[in-house]
Amino acid sequence: MIEAFIQGRNMHFSVKQLDPEMDKVLDGASKKISAAAAAIMEGDASFAGGLSGKAPPMLPSPSSTTSTPVNRDDGTPGSSSTRSAQAAANAAHRRQTYTGSVPFELLPEQLQTSSAPIPSPVMNAMAAVTEPVGLTQVQNLKDLTRDYSATAFCIERSQQTLNLPVLRRCFPNTWARMMYSTLLPTEEHEPDFEDEEGELYWPDQCINGEGIGWVCLMGKAMIQEFGKPYGYKGLEGVVPKPKPEESKDKGSHRPGGSLSQRNPIASGAPR
Repeated sequence: MIEAFIQGRNMHFSVKQLDPEMDKVLDGASKKISAAAAAIMEGDASFAGGLSGKAPPMLPSPSSTTSTPVNRDDGTPGSSSTRSAQAAANAAHRRQTYTGSVPFELLPEQLQTSSAPIPSPVMNAMAAVTEPVGLTQVQNLKDLTRDYSATAFCIERSQQTLNLPVLRRCFPNTWARMMYSTLLPTEEHEPDFEDEEGELYWPDQCINGEGIGWVCLMGKAMIQEFGKPYGYKGLEGVVPKPKPEESKDKGSHRPGGSLSQRNPIASGAPR
């Protein structure tokens, strides 16, 4: 679990770095696609007319030259909102039935809201658009997919052996410290690392890059609960590392004495 939270934190910061970079790449590709579609439609007026989404203007009725034309752009005060609603409805319908090779989100707005099919020359021109990506971005993308795969793998494995039912059965004291806690997910700094009775919090998420502290606190509580019957003392039972001068003193008092005492030839003594 702790490995999953470490990899999840790496993934979180990779996404924060990549997101603005990919926005620039996406914006550049979108502009190129719009320019490619516009170039084809401007070359053939029939494309532009068919994709405008407007009905051709109707002639006045022969019986009355004063009748109101059917199609008016200025219309009533509510006509703009009506057109916006119609455009949104057309875009939703086009999204459901769209099967083109260009992602729907990258299509120009005119093609998203039009109910007419997109001509093949326009679609081919948009599909031929490319956008360069730097080597650093390629490496960052690979790091992101690797971190995600590692996080998913570790989470899947940890869930099989460490979950709330297992914790309740094998570590009831640690489980109770979590279930009846009043702490929040952001209060990792509150508990004492060596406290055996304080409140804890179940580390439930790693997608936001946080929670490593809760995993460490839970692991420490599990070790204390498991080792208490065996006399586990925690940091109080740690054997201190000998100082350099103490190591030298102990080496000089080893059985057999120093090298010169054990080997007369090495000390220069006569044979």
